[in-house]
Amino acid sequence: MEISVIANPAPFSFKWYKLTDGNNKTLQNRSSYDEKFGMSYKGTLTLIGIQKEDFGIYQIVVSNNVSRDLIEDIALTQETGDGASISSLTLNNQPTNLTVNEGVNVTLRCQVDGNPRSDIKLLTDSTVLNEEKNSTVAEYTLNATGCLDSEKYTCVAEHNNISTSNKTVLLSVLCSPRLDDRVQFKQKYSAAVDSTVTMEISVIANPAPFSFKWYKLTDGKNKTLQNRSSYDDTSGMSYKGTLTLISIQKEDFGIYHIVVSNNVSRDLIEDIALTQETGGVATAEDSHVISYCGCCDRSSYFPVAVYWRCSRLLQDETSKR
Repeated sequence: MEISVIANPAPFSFKWYKLTDGNNKTLQNRSSYDEKFGMSYKGTLTLIGIQKEDFGIYQIVVSNNVSRDLIEDIALTQETGDGASISSLTLNNQPTNLTVNEGVNVTLRCQVDGNPRSDIKLLTDSTVLNEEKNSTVAEYTLNATGCLDSEKYTCVAEHNNISTSNKTVLLSVLCSPRLDDRVQFKQKYSAAVDSTVTMEISVIANPAPFSFKWYKLTDGKNKTLQNRSSYDDTSGMSYKGTLTLISIQKEDFGIYHIVVSNNVSRDLIEDIALTQETGGVATAEDSHVISYCGCCDRSSYFPVAVYWRCSRLLQDETSKR
């Protein structure tokens, strides 16, 4: 900043002050003046590495002990456009990433500095949660947070629809495993003898489940089937557990038990039924009936109605003997 004056004799001082809370703060160590020509003199004040507290009103007093001093004010303001900056982005007043339990209300707050004021957007991914025009503050409250609220949240400050500053924080909501409602849960599968079937379950959880345990309910007891199961992270907090049965036999049909754990609150426990397909591979006893009747297709697949007609014929033949 500079000021040019004329005086005779030459000024003996150019005193610069920063007006702060009504007080004058002397800034002599950053000021200078020089003689331009004749009786014209220029005073300057140089500020290096400007910070927020440097903006405001500066006062310059020029003296040469003749009559009165010259006193002038100079204003230093923050630049418009790309001068806007986000001074803080908080989750529940915490300036860092935040971890909470389910059901807690969380307030996202963004404070922006700049002149003129900014258009402020609060977003998660590409979804705009709140937008404030010509403002310095924007807030958004997540009521009763749930598992899927675990996201990166971003504040963007804009001038004339051009992003000039942005900042991001991460919210993590702890939750026990539960079915992912975005994926249909199939509770009943059917398969033929000697075929292969893969049963699956999709859940959401935070942190990630450390186990998907599958059991076969047999005679009221659980038979662990871990060597045939697996799980993977499908996206974000969505996880899928699978159990694959190869070359299915009659004893494989029944109820399967899946337990999903991540040490947060309670485990998720679900049952899945595996039944034999109707019209599937014929058993040895069925084949004997078909062969004896001679009225059915000799292939291993046959209509149910034909099977029962054959059975009745067999019974009639037996009764005649």
